[in-house]
Amino acid sequence: MFLLALWLDFGFSRSLPQYAPQFARCPQAKKKFLRAIITFKGVATAAVALTLALVVHLPYVYLGAALLCIESLKATTRLLYHSYFRHKIFNQAESAVIVLRLLAIALLCSRPVTLEYIFGVEIVASLALTIYGLWWLHIPHEQPGELPTGLTRSFARHSAAIWSLNTASSFSERNFLVPLCTLLFGANGGALFKVANDGALFFSRFVLKTIGTTGTSLLSHAPSRAQLGVLNRRIAQLTLPLIAVVLLSALVFMVMPWTSSLHFQTFFVLALGYLTQLLFMGYDRLLEVTHNYKPLLYSLLPYLVIGGLFVGASTSTVRLPITLLPVGILGMQALRLLSVGMRVRAARRLRV
Repeated sequence: MFLLALWLDFGFSRSLPQYAPQFARCPQAKKKFLRAIITFKGVATAAVALTLALVVHLPYVYLGAALLCIESLKATTRLLYHSYFRHKIFNQAESAVIVLRLLAIALLCSRPVTLEYIFGVEIVASLALTIYGLWWLHIPHEQPGELPTGLTRSFARHSAAIWSLNTASSFSERNFLVPLCTLLFGANGGALFKVANDGALFFSRFVLKTIGTTGTSLLSHAPSRAQLGVLNRRIAQLTLPLIAVVLLSALVFMVMPWTSSLHFQTFFVLALGYLTQLLFMGYDRLLEVTHNYKPLLYSLLPYLVIGGLFVGASTSTVRLPITLLPVGILGMQALRLLSVGMRVRAARRLRV
């Protein structure tokens, strides 16, 4: 469901932070734009969720379909707050909801309950946060004026381009790699990757949630070398200490008796790979806000290897030894970093 939500993003994750502030210059255009975004995203996601609930005959599919709708709208609401640099307000509300959700789940798990109750808590929490976020979304009009000609058409074109890029990039994301590792290394390999990957994401989420879409908003206002330098320095201030913590932890675990544990080996490879990739996130954002799609498209060529692995594994009954999982993950991370290097090289050649 979360992989499907990524595919149903429609490119808004990168286009909204760039275009939403421009539509805010005109109060009428802002209301029309926001209403169109929420309506389009809600109707499209609801149609897909309803189709899944009616066609796919799997346990709990209707709960997953409901979660897909709510999570998609919540993600769009979060994007709007980031677009207008109101992310602290949304983050505070989301933190409070997360605490209440965890407490509710803990109370439920203290007695025999079915999975519907757990899903119910998730759905109610996300729905409450979405309604609260949309209700209290106040957008300032700091630079009122006329909208540029063809702004709506430019937004649609940019969203479509980013949508295709994000869809292709999803083949290197965790929601795709879990089934891929399951096909390559069996069910135990997929579960091991899931646990190690979630632990690795715990570190990178601090940076990604702080600067992810806000970086796009920042460069959209001033796409210059100076602004890119400011963004890169801020990312480095957040990322380098985390890299140091991971490296120090790796040195400590090298002398421990569980050094050979596949969980820890996979975790360290993933954590270092994600954090290293985040160091160069500013160059990705610069290519996006300047609409340089060709370098972004070419940088996805290494991901074809990952896609080929999935096709080969899905048509074969041969399973690799689970002991090779860290090596396989290292190879996939190397492909991701190769893609990052191609984007950095292209961004450094831009004249902004």
